[in-house]
Amino acid sequence: MRKFCDAVDIAYPDARFPLAYGRLLALLQRVGQTVWTMDVLIATAAILDEAPLLTRNVREFSRMPDLDVIEY
Repeated sequence: MRKFCDAVDIAYPDARFPLAYGRLLALLQRVGQTVWTMDVLIATAAILDEAPLLTRNVREFSRMPDLDVIEY
């Protein structure tokens, strides 16, 4: 586990996170999109770090603006 953690950059939410989460959630609600809370949290983290999101759940995450989704 230590080798794995040493090789991976671990990102933690910072002060930008709550505002970005609120904006994304409000946007999705405004356009009538129902999305699971955890999906919005995951998408917010990826968007803030400009990181692509690797997922099998493309249908849900592709609705998130500014999120680079990669399917596996």
